[in-house]
Amino acid sequence: MPFIGTASPTSWLRDACCVPNRTGHERRIRATVAPSKKFGEILAVARVLAFTRQLGDLRLSERPDILASTSTDGRVGVEVTEVTDSAPHSAVLDEIRQEIRSRIQVLGIVPRAGVWLWFDLDVASRNWAGSNYSSSDPARFLPRRQDRQRVLDEMAAVTASGASGRGELVNGTLYPTLSKYGVRLATGPGSFVEIGQGTIAYSPSSLIQTAHIVLVRKRDDARGYDFAGPLWLVLHITDRRGEFYDTAKKFAEAKPEIEPFDRVYVLYRRLLVTLDRRFSGAWASTVIKREP
Repeated sequence: MPFIGTASPTSWLRDACCVPNRTGHERRIRATVAPSKKFGEILAVARVLAFTRQLGDLRLSERPDILASTSTDGRVGVEVTEVTDSAPHSAVLDEIRQEIRSRIQVLGIVPRAGVWLWFDLDVASRNWAGSNYSSSDPARFLPRRQDRQRVLDEMAAVTASGASGRGELVNGTLYPTLSKYGVRLATGPGSFVEIGQGTIAYSPSSLIQTAHIVLVRKRDDARGYDFAGPLWLVLHITDRRGEFYDTAKKFAEAKPEIEPFDRVYVLYRRLLVTLDRRFSGAWASTVIKREP
């Protein structure tokens, strides 16, 4: 049965590390501290334990990510993964930023103004950019392969031309590949080139497909784990484009298969959805606990 609950109205870090008990004293969750991605995984699991009012000792591992000794469920293995469509865009954009800066330097181009070029992905979608890639590929509307080189050439040409803009689409006759990908141009004081992205198709439930894809992949991975105890999966929604409460709820209501995981948690801000395989015959009802 999916259970949905909300965290107490305390600070995010406090929720991640401490849970008030019935006497008003804090029950602390001990966790090894690690940088970067692993630190985020530890905090996500700590928040799940805070939601479920459990004590826990968390230790970093591999396959699964974390070994948790919990006060209620005993020793469990926990796999943690992010659910987002914005991260793949960021990685591709970082590559384009590095490549255009190198291209401009090699060509000896000195920008006559501050130049902002960004991809309007709604326009790219309407122009059928990325139509050769899978619909499950969130970065399909950004240029790759030969189109990437054409885009870099045309971005360098725009910069060298001294063209000005206020956010309108680039001239499609002069820059057909940039036009295909919905690139907009704005200029201002300075001498630099910045690359960014505009809108990405968004709705409160637009991450449901991504969550299902991640779940399928993690289920396949987990079948190869050498871990004898119960397995949990934490799907942590970290996308910052909007509100995704509907994604968490509708994902649970779709009743996905979660085996070999015994439990799947969908964590989003102050919302936690729990899918528990022990209740595999009773998927119909969803319990929602809201903050007072």
